[in-house]
Amino acid sequence: MIKFIEKNVLILLQWVGLFFSVALFIVVIALGYFSFEKINKTFIDKIEIPVIEFVKYQNLYNLNVVDLENDITIKKEDLNVEKSDFDNKFNALIAKISSTLEKLPDDIINKDDLNNKVEVLVKIKSSPYSKEIQLAYASSLDKLTKQMTELDTHVDVDDFIKWHDKEFATQVNSQKQKNSLKINAMRDDKVTGFVALGLASVCLVLFMMFVMMFIMLRIEKNTKN
Repeated sequence: MIKFIEKNVLILLQWVGLFFSVALFIVVIALGYFSFEKINKTFIDKIEIPVIEFVKYQNLYNLNVVDLENDITIKKEDLNVEKSDFDNKFNALIAKISSTLEKLPDDIINKDDLNNKVEVLVKIKSSPYSKEIQLAYASSLDKLTKQMTELDTHVDVDDFIKWHDKEFATQVNSQKQKNSLKINAMRDDKVTGFVALGLASVCLVLFMMFVMMFIMLRIEKNTKN
């Protein structure tokens, strides 16, 4: 009777050990894959070029708006430029803005040393941004000043520049906030991934224990036979 009970207990333990071993092996693989996906998540903290439409300024629906995509002369592949190349591009945009403002009547804008004033103004307004965004800022201002000169009625230049700066900063800050949320979410995912990796390690240890128990029970059974 005792031998019968012992034999059945050993068989039951073998099946229990086998079941848990298989289950733990599956859990280890699943947690390992999950942790790998979470830990290896990456995110590039990049600010896309803001696109500002002049039609938003005073709801000017009668404006002959230039195609926004084609009008931006700074292409993405041209943004990673050396300092000298950046200066050349930046100065060229300043010259275009100044040339456009020169077309305005004298009672609208003071044209004394206009190019230098525009350069200083744009540098101050765009200084918080990277070189990429500084070029985008100058390009956007160049585009919108051209559209401003096409109006039948004159626009307050100071008010227009303040509006453009505010619109540009709003879009950049909005993207920064979104990127910050994505970075925080990525960090939380990495923490979750490391927790899952720790659980996978525990499950792996338990799996090895059940395997060892299963092997020892088989050895015990073979020894008795």
